[in-house]
Amino acid sequence: MASKAEKRAAARAEREAREVEAARASGRKRRLYLLGGAVLAAAAVVGIAIAISSGGGGSKSGGGGATITGAAEVNAELAGIPQSGNTLGQASAPVTITEFADLQCPVCHEFNQSTLTKLIPNEVRAGKVRLVFRNLQTATHDTDTFKAESKAALAAGKQNRQWHYVELFYRNQGEENSGYVDGTFLTNLAKATPGLDLTQWTEDRTSATLDVQLTQDAAAAQALGFNSTPSLLVKGPKFPSQAISGAVSYGDLQKAIQAVGGTTGGST
Repeated sequence: MASKAEKRAAARAEREAREVEAARASGRKRRLYLLGGAVLAAAAVVGIAIAISSGGGGSKSGGGGATITGAAEVNAELAGIPQSGNTLGQASAPVTITEFADLQCPVCHEFNQSTLTKLIPNEVRAGKVRLVFRNLQTATHDTDTFKAESKAALAAGKQNRQWHYVELFYRNQGEENSGYVDGTFLTNLAKATPGLDLTQWTEDRTSATLDVQLTQDAAAAQALGFNSTPSLLVKGPKFPSQAISGAVSYGDLQKAIQAVGGTTGGST
């Protein structure tokens, strides 16, 4: 028998799905990419990396023995912005952007580096937008690996450090499904996450409650019709919500924020 929390989550997902359908019916401009498009984009990224490597250039690297980089950048980006679980930003922010992502997804990495690095210091820091991170398996082929990497981030969220962990993961993302995501890599990310109690994180990442959260994330994505990453739901004071899939540009994301009644720009 479903618990009250599960019933509330299901009802919320159904309500959001109805809003997405209304948004589609309204004919608002959105960029929707099917899973096939995301896979092609990922293949293109891998192909380019291979070509560069063959030509003597650099390519993505990562793995258990790799040094974690970017911690100072992440600390500066997120300093002073409140976090609660999987949420980044002020609870009073009028617009909420929920992102469904796979940490090994190269398109998610592109979105993080090209768009969120602008949105976070501007709209999020100014209290105009809050971000919610939810997991959706797309790029990570092995389910056990997907669970391990997702639960590692969720465990950091139990100490209100999930966004630090996610941002560090993207900055150290290796070649998709190359085997770089292992226990050592995930632990090294945790060690580079400021203020994280490593002993507590190690215990939390095996918690069965995190498996429930992953199941709820997958159910919510399915209810919304999301089958690729990143997929976004932008909700604000005005109806309907905006559904966006793919590495949407910062400018287009600002338009979606405005469409739901939010404001953009770094000033309050």
